[in-house]
Amino acid sequence: MSGSASSVHFCAPPQSPFLLTLFISALCLAPSFFARPSKAFHLSAGSAASLGSANFQRSEQLALKPLSPAAEPSGLAAPAAFVRMTKCTYTAASPGRHAHLRRAGALDSSASALWAARRGFVGGNWKCNGTTAKTQELVDMLNSAPVSFEQVDVVVAPPSLFISQVQDSLRQPRVQVAAQDSSTQQAYGAFTGELSPKMIKEKNIPWVVLGHSERRAGFGGQPGESNQVVAKKVRAALNEGLSVILCIGETLEERESGQTQKVLSEQLEAVRQAVPEADAWKSIVIAYEPVWAIGTGKTATAALAQETHRDIRNWLAQAVSPKVAEATRVIYGGSVKGSNAKELFEGEDVDGFLVGGASLTGDFVSIIDAAKQQA
Repeated sequence: MSGSASSVHFCAPPQSPFLLTLFISALCLAPSFFARPSKAFHLSAGSAASLGSANFQRSEQLALKPLSPAAEPSGLAAPAAFVRMTKCTYTAASPGRHAHLRRAGALDSSASALWAARRGFVGGNWKCNGTTAKTQELVDMLNSAPVSFEQVDVVVAPPSLFISQVQDSLRQPRVQVAAQDSSTQQAYGAFTGELSPKMIKEKNIPWVVLGHSERRAGFGGQPGESNQVVAKKVRAALNEGLSVILCIGETLEERESGQTQKVLSEQLEAVRQAVPEADAWKSIVIAYEPVWAIGTGKTATAALAQETHRDIRNWLAQAVSPKVAEATRVIYGGSVKGSNAKELFEGEDVDGFLVGGASLTGDFVSIIDAAKQQA
C-alpha cells in the first residue's frame, strides 16, 4: 500500500474475462441483496412495510384500515416480533356468523368448514366456588336445561376437586369440562401443588383455561404470571393435545391511557413466539376479558367489544395467518348476563362468552340460549 496512511485504495478489476464477469455481477447484485424487504410489519398512514414471509401475506379478503398508530411495545425481544393491531374489514361475508348464507348454500365447502369451526362457544368459569352439593345442582341445571346444545359448544371449568363429579354426572354429551389452570411442566416431577397437562389429559379433561386475569395479576400475596409464563403453559398444554381457552385483556388504566392494543398484542405475541406453527392455533379459543369489567358489573358496550374482537382477529391475520384469523373463535368475558348476551353476540366477531359469576346461576342457561339463537 503506497501513499499516505489515510489513503484508501480499491483493488483493480481482475484481468481474466471470467473473473471480470463475476466481479461485475457481484457489483450489480449487491444493492438488491442489501435492500431485501424486512420481516417487520408496521402500518402507517394506510401503508405496510413489506413482510418478506409467506405467512404474513394479506388475504385477498382483507382491506386494512389502520387505527391511530400506537407506540411499539418495549418488552419484545426483537422489532420483527411486533405486529400492530389494526382495524380490518373483511370484504367477504364472515362464514362463522352468517347462518342464513350457509343454509342457502351460498358458501363453498371451505367456508362451511370455517363456519363449523366458529360455532357459538360458551365457557363457564366456576373459579374457587362450590361444594359437592352445589356442584351437583349446577350439573342438574345443565342436564335439564330447556335449550338445544346442537349449535353451541359449552365448556365448564369447575374447581379441580369437583371435575370428576361433573364428568360422572353430566348427561349432555356436548358439554365438556376444563381445568382452570395447568403447569408449565408438561409431565411429572417435584412441583408441589402443580397440575400438569399430562395429568389433565389422563383424566380425560379436554380443555384448560390459561392466562386468566386473576392469575396474571396474582392474588393472596402470590406474584402474577407474566406473558411468557402464560405462553409456556399454552405450549405445554398443546403439546399434550389439550385445547386452550386463552384469556387476554387490559386494565381500566391501560384502556383509558390508550394502551389496549399494545397490551393485547404483547400478550398474543408471547404466545405466538411459543406457538409459531399456524396449525396449532386451531386448538385455541381466545377469550377477551377486559379486566375492568370482570366482577364489577361494568360491561363493554357491544360496539366496543366488536371493535376489540375485530382488532384481535386482524392481529391473527397478520401475525399467524388469514385462515387462522377467520377460523379462530374470539369470545367475550366481562360481566356477561342473560340480559346483555344477545346484543353482545350480534357483533360479527364475537363468537361467544367466557362467563364467571353468572355461570353459577340459572342465568347461564339464558346465555347459552343467546349464543345458540345467533349461531
